Amino acid sequence: VYVTSMASDILNDEASYPIHSIATISPEFRTIGVGFANIGGLLMRKGIPYDSEKGRAIAAAITALMTGTVYEASADMAEKLGTFTHFEFNKKPAKGVMKKHENNLEGILWEEVDIQGLKEAAYNSWKKVNERIEQVGIRNAQGTVLAPTGTISYLLGCQDFTGEEPGPSLKIFKNLASGGSIEIVVDELPNALNNLGYDDGKVKDITDFVDKNGTVIGAPHMDPNHYKIFDTAFGNARGQGTIQFEGHVRMLGASQPFISGAISKTNNLPENATVKEIYDGYLLGHKLGLKALAVFRNNSKITSALSFGDKDFKKLKRGEKEDLPTGLGRPAFEQEIKIGDSSVHITSEPIP
Repeated sequence: VYVTSMASDILNDEASYPIHSIATISPEFRTIGVGFANIGGLLMRKGIPYDSEKGRAIAAAITALMTGTVYEASADMAEKLGTFTHFEFNKKPAKGVMKKHENNLEGILWEEVDIQGLKEAAYNSWKKVNERIEQVGIRNAQGTVLAPTGTISYLLGCQDFTGEEPGPSLKIFKNLASGGSIEIVVDELPNALNNLGYDDGKVKDITDFVDKNGTVIGAPHMDPNHYKIFDTAFGNARGQGTIQFEGHVRMLGASQPFISGAISKTNNLPENATVKEIYDGYLLGHKLGLKALAVFRNNSKITSALSFGDKDFKKLKRGEKEDLPTGLGRPAFEQEIKIGDSSVHITSEPIP
């Protein structure tokens, strides 16, 4: 984390920018966005449900230490290289934010955190940050964000659990922009089962069941008390084994007090999610002080990045076309013309 913070700071000077104002502001405030991925994988491997007090406490503790370490690095860089340009003008609110982060440590249910030394490390880190900001300031106006890490997760080898997401499903298909799809099977399933005490033979039987059914519910040898550990965002194609929207929101609420910016996480919900669930989730997000909250209900769009491989697309012959379903059009003048063998569609929408 320390080295990543320094590398991110360097990018403020060395990166290229699309417009002049961003090219000016970025080096002046030197915002960086260190984050993590695969928290859902860690929890599953440890046999901890994503939607649980213990899961949220561990996520909060890890986030607290990460952000504290980022600002330790920022203070050390400030001592050697100088603070961000507008630090003195923003010194009072910056100190207030750092102190608020430190005070939020008291809100973590530390009795649920069984990672040795994590509590002590987090408290020591934030104590040092608040001492150092008084002495030398900080170099970065923002230190951390949590990104969705969709593509990056593939490079890191943790594509099952991106960002702060739970797994979308124990088995799901990712539709590729270039056509076709790839099957994603949660690799942590056998690791978690082994750690829960299932022997190799039972693990094989359970994973074979999951491969056919997309859930551990009803799997042979499976202790029903362990079902919740393997809950995912969408569950399976029948909506079994899903995480409720409230569970997603409360996980975000556990980490947000220790994140400088926002948390970019798509709260994926099964097709049977209700309007009331989503409405109540947004109210809870406001209450918990979230800076961002996005929702996607499965099958709410004709196409999506993830599916259960159950879409029955009709293959059209060359030159054949099919109208969109009723209600998907828009009030516009549309005309099709041909130039040689190519069809060109001209759309003119009325001025409101």
